Amino acid sequence: MTASDNHHNDLQAEIRDYESRCQSGAAGFQDWLTLGDLQQKRGAPGRAIHCYQHALTLQPDAPDCHLRLGHLLLQTRQHEKALQVLQYATERLPDSPQCWYLLGEAHRLQRNISAAEGCYRLALRLDPTYYNALLNLARVLELQRKITAALQASEQALQVDPVAVAAAALTANLHSRLGDHAMAQSRLAPFLLQRPVPYEVAVAFGKLAPFIGQREHAITLLEETLAALPPGQQYGRYNMHFSLGDLYDGTGQYDAAFRHYQEGNRKKPVPFDSEGFSRYIDDQLQAWRPAVLAGYPASTCRSKKPVFIIGMPRSGTSLVEQILASHPDVYGAGELQHIRKLVESLPELLRTDAVYPGNLHLLDSHQLDRLAQQYLEAIEGVSSGESLVTDKLPGNFLYLGFIQLLFPNSRIIHCRRDPLDTCLSCYCHEFNATLNFSTELEHLGQFYRGYETLMQHWHQHLSLPILDVEYESLVEDQESITRKILEFCNLDWDERCLQFYENRRDVGTASHQQVRQPIHARAVGRWKNYRQHLVPLITALDKT
Repeated sequence: MTASDNHHNDLQAEIRDYESRCQSGAAGFQDWLTLGDLQQKRGAPGRAIHCYQHALTLQPDAPDCHLRLGHLLLQTRQHEKALQVLQYATERLPDSPQCWYLLGEAHRLQRNISAAEGCYRLALRLDPTYYNALLNLARVLELQRKITAALQASEQALQVDPVAVAAAALTANLHSRLGDHAMAQSRLAPFLLQRPVPYEVAVAFGKLAPFIGQREHAITLLEETLAALPPGQQYGRYNMHFSLGDLYDGTGQYDAAFRHYQEGNRKKPVPFDSEGFSRYIDDQLQAWRPAVLAGYPASTCRSKKPVFIIGMPRSGTSLVEQILASHPDVYGAGELQHIRKLVESLPELLRTDAVYPGNLHLLDSHQLDRLAQQYLEAIEGVSSGESLVTDKLPGNFLYLGFIQLLFPNSRIIHCRRDPLDTCLSCYCHEFNATLNFSTELEHLGQFYRGYETLMQHWHQHLSLPILDVEYESLVEDQESITRKILEFCNLDWDERCLQFYENRRDVGTASHQQVRQPIHARAVGRWKNYRQHLVPLITALDKT
């Protein structure tokens, strides 16, 4: 019997001893806490959570137990519960860097990005060498488009742990985003000598390779790394499939590219409820019928500051925002989540279980005024006094009726692109789980048809000014379409809008590299390279 077997048997015997004691009813707080620790060591997080929860019924004010419980709730993806537990723990352990770090993780996983940043900074104030806090601070700063600050944090993480693969890959990506491809390559170089190459480094090198003329080398490297990846490492696997898809696409090997895009999407566990989405579109059409729309209240806000750039993802929204943000009177705020969060806050505000759009009839103009003011305060906080601020979250097309209630004087720029090019581009990009419709071609077609139906409805029934911008027209005649966009926004002509690619503002989306280049037509008609693979998409788009 090996030492490992002996240790396992000793652990099992100790667990049985504590379980017997706890089941007898004679166990106290410390017994349940110890049993929880043992169950965690055994690899049984569910049982450990039960033990910690029972311990807290015996001693509710036990911050160490809250800390253990919060950590396990995070590991088991119970993020909302973890947030509550860890908030309690930090109140009682304010000098614990681990507490603040885990609370930051809970906020990050709940997409409370600004709150997560604050928690990581508090953890680092207590322990400046806390590697995980530095690494995840860099990640949330990147999400907020604070790329220089993110790079500083990731470089510090790399100093704390020079052999840390995740820090090296992130640091390389950030250098590349800032245009320093040589420095990005230098950060990856030591890890590229390893065999197998760590998958994070391989993926980072795959993104960098087109800018340093090493696509073919990157393909060989990624294929080797993918073959050596352990079967259970799904996250790294789909990362690498998408990277390989892009590399093969860049070399004109379209069948190989599609194979990898397809495998990458298959590896993403993000189910899409197509029937639920269809019902949601129908609910929107009913909620915003002309007769119903006339009865809704409106805010008294007459601000013209917000400009909403909407459409399908990959339809040109980043390009249009970059053009506008090159004007001195416009601040490009990127993909803001504020409208969605205001919509999600309605049940609590209105004290109802009804969700949007079924709760709109409960709103009054005073509440709409407050919601509009919250939005304006948020965009004032990120801008620098410009007269216009763009919000380019494509999915805001779902909320144009609500936006009209909040900001009847705002402007909407609707970006359109060939449906097949749009959907293919979505399919070929590694989006997060919120864009779960993008992982299957049929679902992409269904989503596009719902989007198109809703946009037709908005055009017919809303009074908001909506400018349609065709991506293909913008590519073909940049100056003419740019003039239309500026005129629509009541902006004077500015030549800098034609040289948008010289604007050094960071773009926090998948298009951040494209908007660093002059307009080109390479992406127009791209779907034709993949025609034989797109039958499910074409069929879904053709359905009426």
